[in-house]
Amino acid sequence: MVCLHTGSILGWLFFLLLARQTSLDSQSVTPLSVILAMHIIRMLVVICMSGRDSNHISYKTVPKDTSWLFVGPEFHALHHVHPDRYMGSVVKFFDWIAGTAYSLRGKNVVITGASGAFGSAIIRRLQAEGVRDITALKFGTHWTHDDFSRVGNVLSQVQPDILILAHGTKGEDAMGANCNDTIRLIQLSLSHKQNVRQKNENAKKTLPEIWYVGSEIELHPAFGNPEMQRYLASKRAFLPYARALYDDSRVVYRHIVPAAFQSRMGRAIVSADWAAGVMMWWIRRGARYVPVTYTGMAYLNFLKFYFWVRPEYSWDNGTGSGIMEVHS
Repeated sequence: MVCLHTGSILGWLFFLLLARQTSLDSQSVTPLSVILAMHIIRMLVVICMSGRDSNHISYKTVPKDTSWLFVGPEFHALHHVHPDRYMGSVVKFFDWIAGTAYSLRGKNVVITGASGAFGSAIIRRLQAEGVRDITALKFGTHWTHDDFSRVGNVLSQVQPDILILAHGTKGEDAMGANCNDTIRLIQLSLSHKQNVRQKNENAKKTLPEIWYVGSEIELHPAFGNPEMQRYLASKRAFLPYARALYDDSRVVYRHIVPAAFQSRMGRAIVSADWAAGVMMWWIRRGARYVPVTYTGMAYLNFLKFYFWVRPEYSWDNGTGSGIMEVHS
């Protein structure tokens, strides 16, 4: 309370001095006594509420924070989970600047595409952020296009906080790998989380997260290249599902849109490590749409993703039932 009043007094003196040094009327500055009285009234209200003001609400699991600017109880609750993060009290400007609007510390991660250029670069960044465990979910080992029976065992053993879908191909099975398999893996992850919540096992304070690696080809054409046409079709086929997840209150979905980077899928002017670094820069600032770009196209793609793509599908009861798979 002393700090609050001291800050208010200093702020009031600053604005009073500013008014006298400019053309502003110093009489228009709110009297200090009124400001202090408002703080005292607020303090008494908080005391009567046993310390719970508008930003202090007790949650079993912290709900999804949908405000990009203002601090609400959902954002502030995460400060009590991670005391060195989520520092803002009214707006998130400080957390944007300092990169403290998110924390990966202590989280369990399951990732597909871990052996790829971007997947391996993401893993290095996750390790630097202090995640607890990273488990690779491998195509051919844990799942195939027709068999996902071993995925559930991995999810049960790891209890992931985050599922990162970083696999991808431009081959003949692009639609199966990039869209259909992705949908099925998400269905299994949501179903697993739903079962855990119903049994009240290993209750987590934070919502589960799904990170999906998209592409700027969600916006630009394939220019007649057959491989790129397959890749384009598969990435765009997933967009309605992605948009539905973006709005789903039960999961934090991050849509990562990188420009081309150096990998086995093709040459580019930037490395996968650069792309992973830019991705993490945005995520540390709380971004759920994550533009990883040197072309600027990912910024334009946000307008398409947010305003044009319709979330036509429902991930019903955490299982995604009723969703029709897309086949090439």
